[in-house]
Amino acid sequence: MTRHNKRLGQSGEQVAAAHLFNSGYTILETNYTTRFAEIDIIAITKDCLVFVEVKARTSIKKGFPKEAVHAGKQHKIIQAARQFLKTHPTGGWRHVRFDVVEIFLTTTSPGSIISPMPFNLDNTPGGCGTLFVVSTPVGNLEDMTFRAVRILKEVSLIAAEDTRHSRKLLSHYGISTQVVSCHEHNEARTAEKIIPLLKQKNIALISDAGTPCVSDPGYRLVTAVLAHGVSVIPIPGCCAAVAGLSVAGLPTDGFLFAGFLPKKAGHQEQAIQALVTQSATLIFYESPRRIRTLLERLQTILGDRQACLAREITKLHETFTRGPLSDIIAFLDTSPPLKGECTLFVTGAPAPEPPPLQALETLIQSRLAHSQASTADLAKEISQQYPVSKKQVYDTILRLKSSHPTLNQETSNEP
Repeated sequence: MTRHNKRLGQSGEQVAAAHLFNSGYTILETNYTTRFAEIDIIAITKDCLVFVEVKARTSIKKGFPKEAVHAGKQHKIIQAARQFLKTHPTGGWRHVRFDVVEIFLTTTSPGSIISPMPFNLDNTPGGCGTLFVVSTPVGNLEDMTFRAVRILKEVSLIAAEDTRHSRKLLSHYGISTQVVSCHEHNEARTAEKIIPLLKQKNIALISDAGTPCVSDPGYRLVTAVLAHGVSVIPIPGCCAAVAGLSVAGLPTDGFLFAGFLPKKAGHQEQAIQALVTQSATLIFYESPRRIRTLLERLQTILGDRQACLAREITKLHETFTRGPLSDIIAFLDTSPPLKGECTLFVTGAPAPEPPPLQALETLIQSRLAHSQASTADLAKEISQQYPVSKKQVYDTILRLKSSHPTLNQETSNEP
Protein backbone atom coordinates (compact mmCIF):
# COMPACT_ATOMS: atom_id res chain seq x y z
CA MET A 1 0.00 0.00 0.00
CA THR A 2 1.35 3.41 -0.98
CA ARG A 3 -0.32 6.56 0.37
CA HIS A 4 0.35 9.66 -1.70
CA ASN A 5 -0.98 13.23 -1.56
CA LYS A 6 -2.40 14.59 -4.84
CA ARG A 7 -2.60 18.19 -5.96
CA LEU A 8 -5.95 19.15 -7.47
CA GLY A 9 -5.96 18.87 -11.25
CA GLN A 10 -3.63 15.87 -11.43
CA SER A 11 -5.04 12.41 -12.22
CA GLY A 12 -4.48 9.70 -9.63
CA GLU A 13 -2.81 7.46 -12.22
CA GLN A 14 -0.34 10.23 -13.14
CA VAL A 15 0.66 10.82 -9.53
CA ALA A 16 0.98 7.09 -8.84
CA ALA A 17 2.96 6.49 -12.04
CA ALA A 18 5.33 9.34 -11.22
CA HIS A 19 5.84 7.98 -7.72
CA LEU A 20 6.56 4.48 -9.04
CA PHE A 21 8.94 5.86 -11.69
CA ASN A 22 10.85 7.86 -9.07
CA SER A 23 11.05 4.70 -6.95
CA GLY A 24 12.85 2.79 -9.72
CA TYR A 25 9.88 1.13 -11.47
CA THR A 26 9.47 0.87 -15.25
CA ILE A 27 5.92 1.67 -16.35
CA LEU A 28 4.66 -0.87 -18.91
CA GLU A 29 0.98 0.01 -19.22
CA THR A 30 -1.57 2.46 -17.83
CA ASN A 31 -5.33 1.89 -17.85
CA TYR A 32 -4.91 -1.66 -19.19
CA THR A 33 -8.47 -2.76 -20.03
CA THR A 34 -9.85 -6.30 -20.38
CA ARG A 35 -13.34 -7.78 -20.24
CA PHE A 36 -12.70 -8.58 -16.58
CA ALA A 37 -11.49 -5.27 -15.21
CA GLU A 38 -9.24 -2.27 -15.81
CA ILE A 39 -5.79 -2.27 -14.26
CA ASP A 40 -4.66 1.28 -13.55
CA ILE A 41 -0.90 0.71 -13.84
CA ILE A 42 1.34 -2.22 -14.78
CA ALA A 43 4.99 -1.75 -13.85
CA ILE A 44 8.11 -3.82 -13.41
CA THR A 45 10.96 -3.60 -10.92
CA LYS A 46 13.94 -5.95 -11.12
CA ASP A 47 12.33 -9.38 -11.58
CA CYS A 48 8.91 -8.43 -10.13
CA LEU A 49 5.83 -7.54 -12.19
CA VAL A 50 3.47 -5.22 -10.28
CA PHE A 51 -0.22 -4.63 -10.96
CA VAL A 52 -1.36 -1.39 -9.34
CA GLU A 53 -4.85 -0.26 -8.33
CA VAL A 54 -5.17 3.48 -7.65
CA LYS A 55 -7.70 4.64 -5.04
CA ALA A 56 -8.60 8.34 -4.60
CA ARG A 57 -9.70 9.61 -1.16
CA THR A 58 -10.62 13.02 0.22
CA SER A 59 -9.56 12.03 3.75
CA ILE A 60 -7.84 9.26 5.65
CA LYS A 61 -10.43 6.56 6.16
CA LYS A 62 -10.33 4.63 9.42
CA GLY A 63 -9.40 1.06 8.76
CA PHE A 64 -7.75 1.85 5.45
CA PRO A 65 -5.91 0.14 3.71
CA LYS A 66 -7.43 -3.23 4.76
CA GLU A 67 -10.66 -2.44 2.92
CA ALA A 68 -9.04 -0.57 0.05
CA VAL A 69 -9.95 -3.19 -2.55
CA HIS A 70 -12.71 -5.64 -1.69
CA ALA A 71 -12.44 -9.33 -2.51
CA GLY A 72 -14.68 -9.14 -5.59
CA LYS A 73 -12.57 -6.40 -7.15
CA GLN A 74 -9.38 -8.26 -6.29
CA HIS A 75 -10.72 -11.33 -8.11
CA LYS A 76 -11.49 -9.29 -11.24
CA ILE A 77 -8.04 -7.67 -11.15
CA ILE A 78 -6.43 -11.10 -10.84
CA GLN A 79 -8.35 -12.31 -13.92
CA ALA A 80 -7.27 -9.21 -15.84
CA ALA A 81 -3.67 -9.73 -14.73
CA ARG A 82 -3.73 -13.32 -15.92
CA GLN A 83 -4.99 -12.10 -19.29
CA PHE A 84 -1.99 -9.76 -19.46
CA LEU A 85 0.38 -12.62 -18.57
CA LYS A 86 -1.08 -14.79 -21.37
CA THR A 87 -0.34 -12.08 -23.94
CA HIS A 88 3.10 -11.35 -22.45
CA PRO A 89 4.48 -14.84 -21.62
CA THR A 90 8.12 -13.79 -21.48
CA GLY A 91 8.73 -10.48 -19.78
CA GLY A 92 11.83 -11.10 -17.70
CA TRP A 93 10.01 -11.29 -14.37
CA ARG A 94 9.98 -14.23 -11.98
CA HIS A 95 7.13 -13.35 -9.66
CA VAL A 96 4.06 -11.12 -9.58
CA ARG A 97 2.63 -8.72 -6.98
CA PHE A 98 -0.55 -6.70 -6.58
CA ASP A 99 -0.24 -3.26 -4.91
CA VAL A 100 -2.69 -0.52 -4.03
CA VAL A 101 -1.79 3.19 -4.25
CA GLU A 102 -3.97 5.53 -2.20
CA ILE A 103 -4.22 9.12 -3.49
CA PHE A 104 -5.36 11.97 -1.17
CA LEU A 105 -7.04 14.96 -2.80
CA THR A 106 -5.26 17.88 -1.06
CA THR A 107 -3.59 21.18 -1.90
CA THR A 108 -0.43 20.40 0.03
CA SER A 109 2.79 19.32 -1.58
CA PRO A 110 2.97 15.65 -2.47
CA GLY A 111 4.42 13.20 0.04
CA SER A 112 4.22 9.45 0.48
CA ILE A 113 4.10 6.74 3.11
CA ILE A 114 5.14 3.28 1.90
CA SER A 115 3.37 0.21 3.33
CA PRO A 116 3.70 -2.84 1.03
CA MET A 117 0.56 -4.89 0.41
CA PRO A 118 1.58 -7.88 -1.76
CA PHE A 119 -1.02 -10.14 -3.34
CA ASN A 120 0.47 -13.16 -5.10
CA LEU A 121 -1.12 -14.22 -8.37
CA ASP A 122 1.03 -17.34 -8.53
CA ASN A 123 2.59 -19.23 -5.64
CA THR A 124 5.62 -20.14 -7.75
CA PRO A 125 8.67 -18.94 -5.78
CA GLY A 126 10.41 -16.03 -7.40
CA GLY A 127 13.95 -16.78 -6.26
CA CYS A 128 16.33 -19.62 -6.98
CA GLY A 129 16.77 -22.78 -5.02
CA THR A 130 13.54 -24.63 -5.86
CA LEU A 131 12.95 -28.13 -7.17
CA PHE A 132 9.76 -28.28 -9.24
CA VAL A 133 8.12 -31.73 -9.53
CA VAL A 134 6.37 -31.36 -12.88
CA SER A 135 3.63 -33.66 -14.15
CA THR A 136 3.69 -34.43 -17.88
CA PRO A 137 1.13 -36.09 -20.20
CA VAL A 138 0.63 -39.84 -19.94
CA GLY A 139 0.10 -40.06 -23.69
CA ASN A 140 -1.63 -37.12 -25.35
CA LEU A 141 0.75 -34.17 -25.63
CA GLU A 142 -2.19 -31.75 -25.43
CA ASP A 143 -2.63 -32.65 -21.75
CA MET A 144 0.36 -30.50 -20.80
CA THR A 145 -0.59 -27.51 -18.60
CA PHE A 146 0.36 -23.90 -19.37
CA ARG A 147 2.12 -23.63 -16.03
CA ALA A 148 4.17 -26.77 -16.63
CA VAL A 149 5.38 -25.43 -19.98
CA ARG A 150 6.33 -22.10 -18.41
CA ILE A 151 8.22 -23.73 -15.54
CA LEU A 152 10.16 -26.05 -17.87
CA LYS A 153 11.18 -23.05 -19.96
CA GLU A 154 12.22 -20.93 -16.98
CA VAL A 155 14.26 -23.43 -14.94
CA SER A 156 17.98 -23.80 -15.49
CA LEU A 157 17.95 -27.61 -15.66
CA ILE A 158 15.49 -30.48 -16.18
CA ALA A 159 16.10 -33.88 -14.57
CA ALA A 160 14.31 -36.46 -16.76
CA GLU A 161 13.74 -40.17 -16.35
CA ASP A 162 14.69 -40.80 -20.00
CA THR A 163 16.22 -37.86 -21.81
CA ARG A 164 15.53 -39.32 -25.25
CA HIS A 165 11.87 -39.95 -24.45
CA SER A 166 11.39 -36.47 -22.97
CA ARG A 167 12.95 -34.74 -25.98
CA LYS A 168 9.75 -35.36 -27.96
CA LEU A 169 7.65 -33.50 -25.40
CA LEU A 170 10.16 -30.68 -24.93
CA SER A 171 10.58 -30.17 -28.66
CA HIS A 172 6.80 -30.09 -29.16
CA TYR A 173 6.55 -27.09 -26.81
CA GLY A 174 9.77 -25.39 -27.90
CA ILE A 175 11.54 -26.01 -24.60
CA SER A 176 15.32 -25.81 -25.01
CA THR A 177 16.32 -26.12 -21.33
CA GLN A 178 19.30 -28.38 -20.61
CA VAL A 179 18.27 -31.95 -19.67
CA VAL A 180 20.09 -34.48 -17.48
CA SER A 181 19.23 -38.08 -16.74
CA CYS A 182 17.58 -39.08 -13.45
CA HIS A 183 16.31 -42.68 -13.37
CA GLU A 184 16.08 -45.39 -10.73
CA HIS A 185 19.66 -46.59 -11.32
CA ASN A 186 21.43 -43.21 -11.04
CA GLU A 187 19.01 -41.22 -8.87
CA ALA A 188 21.26 -41.13 -5.82
CA ARG A 189 24.25 -39.92 -7.87
CA THR A 190 22.10 -37.37 -9.67
CA ALA A 191 20.87 -36.01 -6.33
CA GLU A 192 24.46 -35.41 -5.22
CA LYS A 193 25.06 -33.32 -8.34
CA ILE A 194 21.74 -31.44 -8.29
CA ILE A 195 21.67 -30.37 -4.64
CA PRO A 196 24.67 -27.97 -4.94
CA LEU A 197 23.15 -26.48 -8.10
CA LEU A 198 19.90 -25.73 -6.29
CA LYS A 199 21.71 -23.10 -4.24
CA GLN A 200 21.81 -20.87 -7.33
CA LYS A 201 19.32 -22.40 -9.76
CA ASN A 202 15.77 -23.67 -10.11
CA ILE A 203 15.51 -27.24 -11.39
CA ALA A 204 12.56 -29.30 -12.66
CA LEU A 205 12.00 -33.04 -12.27
CA ILE A 206 9.94 -34.95 -14.85
CA SER A 207 9.26 -38.60 -15.57
CA ASP A 208 8.49 -40.32 -18.86
CA ALA A 209 4.75 -39.90 -18.28
CA GLY A 210 2.49 -38.65 -15.51
CA THR A 211 3.55 -37.45 -12.09
CA PRO A 212 7.13 -38.13 -10.90
CA CYS A 213 7.52 -40.23 -7.73
CA VAL A 214 4.18 -42.02 -8.33
CA SER A 215 5.49 -45.44 -9.40
CA ASP A 216 8.25 -43.46 -11.13
CA PRO A 217 11.73 -42.24 -10.13
CA GLY A 218 12.03 -39.13 -8.01
CA TYR A 219 11.39 -40.19 -4.41
CA ARG A 220 15.09 -40.41 -3.49
CA LEU A 221 15.84 -37.07 -5.13
CA VAL A 222 12.94 -35.27 -3.40
CA THR A 223 13.89 -36.77 -0.03
CA ALA A 224 17.52 -35.72 -0.40
CA VAL A 225 16.59 -32.20 -1.50
CA LEU A 226 14.19 -31.73 1.41
CA ALA A 227 16.87 -32.89 3.83
CA HIS A 228 18.99 -29.92 2.69
CA GLY A 229 16.19 -27.44 3.34
CA VAL A 230 15.49 -26.77 -0.33
CA SER A 231 11.95 -25.86 -1.41
CA VAL A 232 10.09 -28.55 -3.39
CA ILE A 233 6.99 -27.40 -5.32
CA PRO A 234 4.52 -29.64 -7.21
CA ILE A 235 3.30 -28.61 -10.66
CA PRO A 236 0.20 -30.84 -10.88
CA GLY A 237 -1.12 -32.49 -13.99
CA CYS A 238 -1.75 -35.95 -15.40
CA CYS A 239 -1.82 -39.17 -13.38
CA ALA A 240 -3.01 -42.40 -15.00
CA ALA A 241 -4.40 -43.74 -11.71
CA VAL A 242 -6.68 -40.77 -11.09
CA ALA A 243 -7.65 -40.32 -14.75
CA GLY A 244 -8.64 -43.97 -15.08
CA LEU A 245 -10.46 -44.06 -11.74
CA SER A 246 -12.72 -41.21 -12.86
CA VAL A 247 -14.17 -43.38 -15.65
CA ALA A 248 -13.78 -46.88 -14.17
CA GLY A 249 -17.35 -46.97 -12.88
CA LEU A 250 -16.20 -48.14 -9.44
CA PRO A 251 -16.55 -46.39 -6.06
CA THR A 252 -14.35 -43.30 -5.82
CA ASP A 253 -15.06 -42.22 -2.22
CA GLY A 254 -11.97 -44.17 -1.18
CA PHE A 255 -9.18 -45.79 -3.17
CA LEU A 256 -5.85 -47.46 -2.43
CA PHE A 257 -3.01 -47.09 -4.92
CA ALA A 258 -0.98 -50.30 -4.88
CA GLY A 259 1.11 -49.47 -7.95
CA PHE A 260 3.31 -52.27 -9.31
CA LEU A 261 3.13 -55.40 -7.16
CA PRO A 262 6.21 -57.63 -6.68
CA LYS A 263 7.02 -59.73 -9.74
CA LYS A 264 7.80 -62.98 -7.90
CA ALA A 265 4.73 -65.17 -7.49
CA GLY A 266 5.05 -65.74 -3.74
CA HIS A 267 5.64 -62.10 -2.91
CA GLN A 268 2.85 -60.96 -5.20
CA GLU A 269 0.36 -63.36 -3.60
CA GLN A 270 1.32 -62.09 -0.14
CA ALA A 271 0.75 -58.50 -1.27
CA ILE A 272 -2.68 -59.39 -2.64
CA GLN A 273 -3.59 -61.32 0.51
CA ALA A 274 -2.91 -58.20 2.56
CA LEU A 275 -5.60 -56.40 0.52
CA VAL A 276 -8.38 -58.96 1.00
CA THR A 277 -10.29 -56.93 3.61
CA GLN A 278 -9.52 -53.51 2.09
CA SER A 279 -12.85 -51.80 1.36
CA ALA A 280 -11.42 -49.06 -0.88
CA THR A 281 -11.16 -49.44 -4.65
CA LEU A 282 -7.78 -50.97 -5.50
CA ILE A 283 -5.52 -49.53 -8.21
CA PHE A 284 -2.67 -51.49 -9.80
CA TYR A 285 -0.10 -50.74 -12.51
CA GLU A 286 1.15 -53.65 -14.58
CA SER A 287 2.92 -54.37 -17.85
CA PRO A 288 0.89 -55.93 -20.69
CA ARG A 289 3.01 -59.12 -20.49
CA ARG A 290 2.07 -59.78 -16.86
CA ILE A 291 -1.45 -58.38 -16.65
CA ARG A 292 -3.22 -61.70 -17.25
CA THR A 293 -1.25 -63.41 -14.47
CA LEU A 294 -2.14 -60.60 -12.10
CA LEU A 295 -5.83 -60.87 -13.01
CA GLU A 296 -5.83 -64.61 -12.31
CA ARG A 297 -4.20 -64.21 -8.90
CA LEU A 298 -6.57 -61.41 -7.96
CA GLN A 299 -9.57 -63.56 -8.88
CA THR A 300 -8.21 -66.53 -6.91
CA ILE A 301 -7.46 -64.54 -3.75
CA LEU A 302 -10.03 -61.74 -3.80
CA GLY A 303 -12.85 -63.47 -5.62
CA ASP A 304 -14.54 -62.54 -8.89
CA ARG A 305 -14.92 -58.84 -8.13
CA GLN A 306 -15.99 -56.05 -10.47
CA ALA A 307 -13.03 -54.41 -12.20
CA CYS A 308 -11.90 -52.13 -15.00
CA LEU A 309 -8.80 -52.63 -17.12
CA ALA A 310 -7.56 -49.37 -18.68
CA ARG A 311 -4.99 -49.47 -21.45
CA GLU A 312 -3.22 -46.71 -23.38
CA ILE A 313 -4.99 -43.95 -21.41
CA THR A 314 -5.32 -40.72 -23.50
CA LYS A 315 -3.60 -42.36 -26.48
CA LEU A 316 -4.97 -43.32 -29.91
CA HIS A 317 -5.86 -46.90 -28.95
CA GLU A 318 -7.24 -46.09 -25.50
CA THR A 319 -9.52 -48.87 -24.22
CA PHE A 320 -11.46 -49.57 -21.03
CA THR A 321 -12.67 -53.11 -20.31
CA ARG A 322 -15.20 -53.34 -17.47
CA GLY A 323 -16.83 -56.28 -15.73
CA PRO A 324 -16.00 -59.14 -13.35
CA LEU A 325 -12.37 -60.24 -13.27
CA SER A 326 -13.35 -63.49 -15.01
CA ASP A 327 -14.89 -61.58 -17.94
CA ILE A 328 -11.77 -59.44 -18.35
CA ILE A 329 -9.61 -62.57 -18.39
CA ALA A 330 -11.87 -64.11 -21.04
CA PHE A 331 -11.66 -60.90 -23.08
CA LEU A 332 -7.85 -61.02 -23.02
CA ASP A 333 -7.88 -64.66 -24.13
CA THR A 334 -9.75 -63.72 -27.33
CA SER A 335 -7.92 -60.46 -28.05
CA PRO A 336 -4.58 -59.72 -29.71
CA PRO A 337 -1.62 -59.28 -27.33
CA LEU A 338 -1.82 -56.04 -25.39
CA LYS A 339 0.62 -53.19 -25.83
CA GLY A 340 1.28 -50.26 -23.53
CA GLU A 341 1.11 -49.93 -19.75
CA CYS A 342 -2.05 -51.18 -18.08
CA THR A 343 -3.92 -49.68 -15.14
CA LEU A 344 -6.26 -52.04 -13.31
CA PHE A 345 -9.05 -51.00 -10.95
CA VAL A 346 -10.71 -53.56 -8.67
CA THR A 347 -13.63 -52.91 -6.35
CA GLY A 348 -12.86 -53.18 -2.65
CA ALA A 349 -14.07 -55.80 -0.20
CA PRO A 350 -17.82 -55.65 0.48
CA ALA A 351 -18.94 -54.47 3.90
CA PRO A 352 -19.22 -57.44 6.26
CA GLU A 353 -22.73 -58.65 7.03
CA PRO A 354 -23.90 -57.95 10.59
CA PRO A 355 -24.39 -61.10 12.70
CA PRO A 356 -27.98 -62.47 12.93
CA LEU A 357 -29.91 -61.36 16.01
CA GLN A 358 -29.73 -64.82 17.57
CA ALA A 359 -25.96 -64.95 17.12
CA LEU A 360 -25.63 -61.45 18.60
CA GLU A 361 -27.69 -62.44 21.66
CA THR A 362 -25.60 -65.59 22.18
CA LEU A 363 -22.42 -63.51 21.96
CA ILE A 364 -23.72 -60.95 24.46
CA GLN A 365 -24.85 -63.62 26.92
CA SER A 366 -21.40 -65.21 26.79
CA ARG A 367 -19.69 -61.85 27.38
CA LEU A 368 -22.01 -60.95 30.26
CA ALA A 369 -21.29 -64.24 31.97
CA HIS A 370 -17.53 -63.64 31.95
CA SER A 371 -17.17 -59.86 32.07
CA GLN A 372 -17.58 -57.22 34.77
CA ALA A 373 -17.58 -54.35 32.25
CA SER A 374 -20.38 -51.81 32.32
CA THR A 375 -23.16 -52.01 29.76
CA ALA A 376 -21.77 -49.03 27.82
CA ASP A 377 -18.21 -50.39 27.78
CA LEU A 378 -19.38 -53.84 26.70
CA ALA A 379 -21.52 -52.34 23.91
CA LYS A 380 -18.56 -50.31 22.68
CA GLU A 381 -16.25 -53.34 22.76
CA ILE A 382 -18.63 -55.57 20.78
CA SER A 383 -19.50 -52.85 18.21
CA GLN A 384 -15.78 -52.38 17.48
CA GLN A 385 -15.29 -56.09 16.85
CA TYR A 386 -18.43 -56.78 14.79
CA PRO A 387 -20.32 -54.81 12.11
CA VAL A 388 -23.16 -53.74 14.38
CA SER A 389 -23.94 -50.34 15.91
CA LYS A 390 -23.12 -49.56 19.52
CA LYS A 391 -26.73 -48.54 20.19
CA GLN A 392 -28.09 -51.84 18.87
CA VAL A 393 -25.70 -53.78 21.12
CA TYR A 394 -26.55 -51.56 24.09
CA ASP A 395 -30.32 -52.03 23.59
CA THR A 396 -29.89 -55.80 23.20
CA ILE A 397 -27.89 -56.00 26.44
CA LEU A 398 -30.62 -54.15 28.35
CA ARG A 399 -33.33 -56.37 26.88
CA LEU A 400 -31.46 -59.55 27.77
CA LYS A 401 -30.83 -58.34 31.30
CA SER A 402 -34.49 -57.55 31.83
CA SER A 403 -35.56 -60.99 30.57
CA HIS A 404 -32.72 -62.91 32.28
CA PRO A 405 -32.27 -61.52 35.82
CA THR A 406 -29.41 -63.91 36.49
CA LEU A 407 -27.19 -62.14 33.96
CA ASN A 408 -24.72 -59.46 35.03
CA GLN A 409 -26.79 -56.59 36.41
CA GLU A 410 -24.15 -53.88 35.86
CA THR A 411 -25.71 -50.89 34.11
CA SER A 412 -24.53 -47.51 32.93
CA ASN A 413 -25.75 -44.37 31.24
CA GLU A 414 -26.97 -44.79 27.69
CA PRO A 415 -24.29 -43.95 25.12
